[in-house]
Amino acid sequence: MPRFDDLVIYRPDIYHPESEGLSLYLQQHNLDKFVVDLDRNTRLYDATLHTFFELVRDVLARMTVLQQQAESEKFFVYLISEPRRDIGAYLDPLLKHFHLLGFLKFKKHIYNDNKQAVVRYRVIFKNKEGKIIKEKRYASLAQLSDDIGKKMTSLHYKLFKVKY
Repeated sequence: MPRFDDLVIYRPDIYHPESEGLSLYLQQHNLDKFVVDLDRNTRLYDATLHTFFELVRDVLARMTVLQQQAESEKFFVYLISEPRRDIGAYLDPLLKHFHLLGFLKFKKHIYNDNKQAVVRYRVIFKNKEGKIIKEKRYASLAQLSDDIGKKMTSLHYKLFKVKY
């Protein structure tokens, strides 16, 4: 009988640019479904995710710089909205690829640990055109610093604490 620590659950919501080929790959490899892995086949899953990264990289390479910039914005919103450790084999190389393209250089990690329960800061993210792309609440300046790449000392003067 399997133990609970042997159980791995993969969620279906994986960021990718709009592409019929990518959607078909997700469907073919069951990446668009909840998967309960009782055998802990993480190597096989990671290999599938890495192949998916290579396909996404090819799709991004065929885009214009403006389209790549828009995709980097979507990817950033995905990373701060859906922090996921289970698909690091896909997200980590994709973040590095965006760095190579010249985008998201401030974002160092795909996952941002929240070590505190009390929410203290509300941050509104805007793109270069001033359009609001995401609103997120943070428990600490360290957590916010990890997402935006600014040092904590420079954040003290630009933030106001959330008042309920």
